[in-house]
Amino acid sequence: MIPVEISEDLDKLNASSDYFNSICYITDSENGTDIPLKDRQKEFVEGNKALCQEDCNLNDYSYTTKKANCSCKPKESTSSFTDMHINKTKLYNNFVDINNIANVNILTCYKTLLRIDSLIYNIGSYVVIAILIFHIICIIIFYAKQYDLLKLKIKDIVFAIKIYHM
Repeated sequence: MIPVEISEDLDKLNASSDYFNSICYITDSENGTDIPLKDRQKEFVEGNKALCQEDCNLNDYSYTTKKANCSCKPKESTSSFTDMHINKTKLYNNFVDINNIANVNILTCYKTLLRIDSLIYNIGSYVVIAILIFHIICIIIFYAKQYDLLKLKIKDIVFAIKIYHM
C-alpha cells in the first residue's frame, strides 16, 4: 500500500465503480449538468486518477493511514508513484463497454427517471405532463364530437368503392 492523500469521493478514483461503468449513475458537473459516462472515463484516465497499477482495482482506502488497498499483487514492489507504470490505452479498455446507440440503453435507467424527486425538480416532466393532458383532452373531444362523423365518412368511402368496382 502506498500513502496518498484523497480529498474526493472514492467512486471517482475506482475504475470499477458504477461512476465509470453505469450509464444510470447520477453525477453533476460544476455547472449543475449531468456528466456523460465517456467524459467521466476520460477524466479518470487523463486526470491520472488511478491509485493502483495496471490490472488492479481499488478495494479500500484507509483515511487514517492514508493508504489505498488494491485487489492485486503489484508486479514490482514500489514505494512511490513515480515508479508506477500506467498504460492509459489499457486503462480506457478496462471500462465496461456500453453500446449506447441512439440512447436505447438509457431505458435501463427508468427507475432513476421515475423517482418522485426526479420528476418534481425536472422541468421536462412538466412539459411531458402538459402534452399528455392536452392529448387526453383531444381524444375525449374527438370521441365526443367527431368519432361518429368519421365512421359515417368511412362507410361512404367503402360504399363508393363498391359502386365504382361494379
